[in-house]
Amino acid sequence: MSAASSRSVLESPTPETEDPVAGRHEEEEAENRALEKLTTIDPPTAGGPVIAIDLDDVLSQTNQAVAEWHNARYGTNMDLSLFYYYYYWKNPFWGTPKETFLKVKEFYSTELIYNTKVVVGAREGVQALRNMGFRLVIVTARTEDNADESWEWVSRHFPGLFDSVICTGQFKDAHKTGHEVVTKLSKAQVCADLGAKLLIDDSAENALQCATSKHPTPVLLFGDYQWNKRISGAADATDAMTFDRRLATEGGREFWKEEKLEIPEGVPLRRVKDWSEVVRLMAAFSTLRAKSFNERVAQLAKTYPAHRPLIQRLLNIGFVLYVLGTTYRGLASRPGGGSSAGGKSKGKGKGKEKEDDKEQGDKGKAPRVAVDAVFYQRLSAILRIVIPSIRSKEALLLVMHSSLLIFRTAISLYVAALDGKIVASLVRAQPLEFFWNICRWLLVAIPATWTNSWLSYIQNKLAIAYRTRLTREILKQYLGEEGEDGKVYYKVSNLDDRIKNPDQMITHDIQRFSTHLAAIYSNMAKPVLDVILYNYQLSQNVGAEGLLVLTILVQSSAIMLRRLTPPFGMYTALSAQLSGALRHAHSRIAEFAEEIAFFGGEETEKTLLEREYASALRHENHVLRRRWWFGCVEEGVIKWLWGAYGLLLCSIPVFFKIPGTRIDLGGRTEGFVTNRRLLLSSSDAFGRVMYSYKDLSELAGYTARVFQLLDAMKDIEKGKFEKSLVSSATTGENAEILRGHGQVIESEDIQFENVPIVTPNGDVLVKSLSFQVKPGQHLLIVGPNGCGKSSLFRILGGLWPVYGGVVRKPPASHFILIPQRPYLCIGTLRDQVIYPHSKADMHARGVTDDDLLKILAVVEMDHIVEREGGWDASHEWRDALSGGDKQKIAWARLFYHNPRYAILDEATSLVPTEMEGQMMEHAERLGITLLTVSHRPSLWKYHALILHYDGQGGYVFTKLDAEKRLALQEEKQSLETKLLEVPKMKARLEELKALAR
Repeated sequence: MSAASSRSVLESPTPETEDPVAGRHEEEEAENRALEKLTTIDPPTAGGPVIAIDLDDVLSQTNQAVAEWHNARYGTNMDLSLFYYYYYWKNPFWGTPKETFLKVKEFYSTELIYNTKVVVGAREGVQALRNMGFRLVIVTARTEDNADESWEWVSRHFPGLFDSVICTGQFKDAHKTGHEVVTKLSKAQVCADLGAKLLIDDSAENALQCATSKHPTPVLLFGDYQWNKRISGAADATDAMTFDRRLATEGGREFWKEEKLEIPEGVPLRRVKDWSEVVRLMAAFSTLRAKSFNERVAQLAKTYPAHRPLIQRLLNIGFVLYVLGTTYRGLASRPGGGSSAGGKSKGKGKGKEKEDDKEQGDKGKAPRVAVDAVFYQRLSAILRIVIPSIRSKEALLLVMHSSLLIFRTAISLYVAALDGKIVASLVRAQPLEFFWNICRWLLVAIPATWTNSWLSYIQNKLAIAYRTRLTREILKQYLGEEGEDGKVYYKVSNLDDRIKNPDQMITHDIQRFSTHLAAIYSNMAKPVLDVILYNYQLSQNVGAEGLLVLTILVQSSAIMLRRLTPPFGMYTALSAQLSGALRHAHSRIAEFAEEIAFFGGEETEKTLLEREYASALRHENHVLRRRWWFGCVEEGVIKWLWGAYGLLLCSIPVFFKIPGTRIDLGGRTEGFVTNRRLLLSSSDAFGRVMYSYKDLSELAGYTARVFQLLDAMKDIEKGKFEKSLVSSATTGENAEILRGHGQVIESEDIQFENVPIVTPNGDVLVKSLSFQVKPGQHLLIVGPNGCGKSSLFRILGGLWPVYGGVVRKPPASHFILIPQRPYLCIGTLRDQVIYPHSKADMHARGVTDDDLLKILAVVEMDHIVEREGGWDASHEWRDALSGGDKQKIAWARLFYHNPRYAILDEATSLVPTEMEGQMMEHAERLGITLLTVSHRPSLWKYHALILHYDGQGGYVFTKLDAEKRLALQEEKQSLETKLLEVPKMKARLEELKALAR
């Protein structure tokens, strides 16, 4: 040890050459690295407190080997009695510090230090400490260069007794290889970090430092050595005075004999001469520790029965708090690990993105759904809709439901006790008592069956009430107010990509959500209440101690089961999404059956359906596989493992005396049956709590779907859209347009001032459109397909947002659209004409059926009333009427409402020209201003203005001279016809030339 310490000190830099600030910084960094390295020590091969043991001159006779080498090398007569001081150069024969350093370096090069003898009694002493249950770690002053060889020496002489070797010598970088840990910390720091209960060291300096540090470690100062009978202070470490020089300075006085180590009073430091004394001291310590432990156990055994009632109450209260806390934590926020609100990450209609979209999943994947904080935020928002106040019908139903749940639990407790009494009366052979117990059993069946039926009834009523509230709220937003913020049903399908199938969400998903929400209350509140009450009664019967042990065992397995639970919430949401996609694919076939039939697209549609079905089937099979293995694990744990725990608990009153219990056979049987019944009910309740998390996961899936619909409609009402944009929408001038926002001003006229025409996917059709139409000025709109003709009407109708400029127009209610394929509603023939009015609205306007008949006569459709069976006849009108008749009905609807403006989108393409003229003229007589999209030249004469798109983003707005334009059109057609004849005339000319030859 002295050799290693002398070498370490002599290799350290001197204060004159070291920057104090930089040195302190490096020292702190080295200390931090060293502490990190200590945490990587291999796990102990035995438990118990740690004892740190020095290597040199405690285990290894290092100084003896040094003395023998010095005598052989320099011809001296050195022995251990001449090692007066810890540092070699202060002892005889060593010379100056520099000479000492060279000698020590030479000694280390001989590798004699790795072949030293073991200190007498060390091997037996170390084995004895290990047998006492101590964990042993070597802490030595040796350096990094000696770590591997030191561990090899220890393994050779003390095999399997030490966990590791920690070297505290000075070096540059801390490192660890195997069991050897090299650190720049002092022994006091190492012992404190290890939590060592004792240090055995031969150095007085190290002993005092450890025993008097901030976190003192008790020390046994080992060996009757001269160098640990006196101290080499900090100043002595840099003192270059040799032994001979100091002896001469002192005039030959034996100064070392006057220097004695004084151990401060109260310091945990004691001298030991050898290993036998170490073993005696530690054996006495172990005996005292065991005796003290036994005394404490005996004292506890005497004290516990006296305070058992109080302890029982505290354990029961703790159990109730634990159940409530565990349930709360189990249902509280969980890290979602990718949980998000949903769907694909898409651009907004104005070139922006929501911040939440940054957390969404990969494109095309279902949203991550979990029982986390996001779920509870969504559920809280929906609960404010379905339970608007504590005085609402839904709140009253919840109160009734809760009361019935408590009443049913009370009945279950009574039945459990009665069950035990019935069996006990059988065992005791008491027929009269058995008869009365059977009568009680039959009597309690009346309120039990009544309660169960009422619970089921009220739960279903709750589901219906929830669904009604939620459906009304969603329909209020979906088909609610008119104006710029309305038309959500249109915008959610055409301007936004988040909701693919709103029909399924409003019908199926809301119904499933309401059913799960109504069931989740009884599936969670009732089991939690049952667990508390059943286990409280159990604790009275078998003792709260057994219940505590059972709770620990059950909760340990429950934690394992919870971690193995698949993400059923995500599966539910994805299943609903895939089912909606399959249903949507089927609905498209029904909607476009005629087009598909004409094109012969059966195989293509079949392929699309099979693809959607295969996706849904693949997902369902995956979920079934996950449910299968989870069901095996779940039943094995809940039914069988917990059942075994329960039998052990029920056996406690049989094998142990519980105060207040009867010890005869009947009493034991009654107690066992009652406890078994309570335990089964409690186990079932706890199982339902576990199962309820799966139900809660499914509720999270439906909650995500319903909230996604509510959230999307809320955003749409605010003009916030999420739509996949074309590539050109994110660059250059187009991106600037999409970031803009125009003005919509109510006016009698229609006027566009520098208004861009932009599709929902960001395609800019016209960068700046300006025109004005006054009442009575009919406008004809022409141009190629996809140039923005219909887009203009959607802006006028308030369906599409305005990205720039100023739009002046009447309210949307002053417009009526007649498309090429008119919409016919479900209802009577009268409803088709007056849509969206009802019969009461029609009468309120002073319109009768005779007036409607006159309107139909204008479009030559009055005969249809008698043909179809009168005004109240109901059919599937889109199938009952031809295309031309549908357009005539739409014109009749226009004449009934008599709006200020009519938008005609190829509205006369299926009616004869003569009828077309009659309808146009009648509209003019009614004062309806027409905005017409048509390629029929016959309509030109009814319009005064023309808006002509060129299909390249340009347009021309001017007055329409119908006669001149018609003449030009006829001339154009004539020229085109003649040009078509040119190839034929050329071919004939060639034939004539050939014949002429």
